[in-house]
Amino acid sequence: MRRFAYLHVDVFTDKPFGGNPLSVFLDAQGLSADEMQAIAREMNHSETTFLFPPAKRGAAKVRIFTPAMEIPFAGHPVVGTGFAIAHERGLARGEAVALELQHVEISTRVDADDFVWMTQPPPERGARVADVDRIARALGIGRGDIAMDDGGAEVWSTGLPFLFVPLTGVTPMGRMRPNPQVLPELLHDAQARGAYAITREVATAGAAVRGRCFPVGVGVVEDAATGSAAGALAGYLLEHGWTKPGAIRIEQGLELGRPSLLHVDVAAAGQPVRVGGRVVAVGRGEITIA
Repeated sequence: MRRFAYLHVDVFTDKPFGGNPLSVFLDAQGLSADEMQAIAREMNHSETTFLFPPAKRGAAKVRIFTPAMEIPFAGHPVVGTGFAIAHERGLARGEAVALELQHVEISTRVDADDFVWMTQPPPERGARVADVDRIARALGIGRGDIAMDDGGAEVWSTGLPFLFVPLTGVTPMGRMRPNPQVLPELLHDAQARGAYAITREVATAGAAVRGRCFPVGVGVVEDAATGSAAGALAGYLLEHGWTKPGAIRIEQGLELGRPSLLHVDVAAAGQPVRVGGRVVAVGRGEITIA
């Protein structure tokens, strides 16, 4: 029998059972792609990561799997994996942890209070979606719930593209019920991997925006905290005057009962962004494979 140990962490939260859960398999040597996919499906988190010896000078080579597929990049797995490596190897606070992903190397840093930063490329704007009725059908809300005069629906990306949709308040945010036929078609046409609804109405002191994220094709209906979207959202917020450069806080996951707080730091529009948050070690375990 082959045994593979993992660390279970919650990302973008300072309390267990909040944020977005992640399992990090600390030594995945000997696992095939099919076995990693089966494990990710078994863990049933939005993502599961698997560590291998680095090919270059990074701390580890990292492969990321959702319950349905392998993906090249995602925010909360990078933040959580950086924490897991520092935690397991006893690294000093403030020491960089470089992760070798499928197509890029990303540096993370674990500061005091288990706060982890990662750096993403400058946000890039994609398509603008003007069909309000189609967006409303896709999200299961009324056309009057969408604030198209507050920036409109646009795709932004720092590696994974998301369609950002501004809502008129927290009430439509809570009653969204995405249509499983219309939403994938909308996102396919917009060349986006998920819909991210936002509102200025927040429950967390200091937060600039509240969001809900609905990815498609990855085996997860809703994401509790989406680091890749947070970096891209900074581009949208600056472009449309929702906030100024500097520190931006985003709350997410409240409707799932997993409150999350994502921190974004951006010096100016068109500049790289830092995305970070607290991480909590919840437990550890072992998977046995014949």
